[in-house]
Amino acid sequence: MRVYIVGAGGLGREIASWILDCPCMAGSSLVGFLDTDASLPGVVGSDEDWCVTPEQAFVLAVNDPVVKARVVANLDSKGGIFLMPIHPSAIIARNATIGSGAVIGWNAGVSANARVGRFVTVIGAATIGHDAVVGDYSTICCHADITGGVVLEDGGMVGSHATILPGKQVGRRSIVGAGSVVVESIPAGVTAFGSPASVVWRH
Repeated sequence: MRVYIVGAGGLGREIASWILDCPCMAGSSLVGFLDTDASLPGVVGSDEDWCVTPEQAFVLAVNDPVVKARVVANLDSKGGIFLMPIHPSAIIARNATIGSGAVIGWNAGVSANARVGRFVTVIGAATIGHDAVVGDYSTICCHADITGGVVLEDGGMVGSHATILPGKQVGRRSIVGAGSVVVESIPAGVTAFGSPASVVWRH
């Protein structure tokens, strides 16, 4: 299988640095990146006009949930197959659920009965606690801590070293800034920052 990482920015380069260690890459080769910015290193084309063939597979390396959904819809309509790379150092509970196209990075943890949606990105050393729900197209950045029973709705983003306390909810397409501590639930469509986190921007 010829594998292409969709997204050649920092996230794409991070994934490229460890993806060859993942079992899903056995017998496959990493060919390059697809990105609309052809000036980035390693870009071999754009997903927008890419011709998908049966020997190809893709890994999503995009943070923006709107762009994620567009890329998936476009390549899926052409018969594209998305891999689900999980780094060997990640610890995934046996009764956790991981959705198609998700990416789970090094030293990440997904605990008992957690549900991780489709095309979710969990970056290095981030943790998802027991019974937590992470919605489709969300991104959990490095060292973030989604604790037990949290609900992160579709398209959410949790910044590096942020913590969401047990049982709290973060609404659809909301952003929790780096280092923040969510002690009360956050509504949809906002950016929250601080400790305790409060709404600083409505999208």
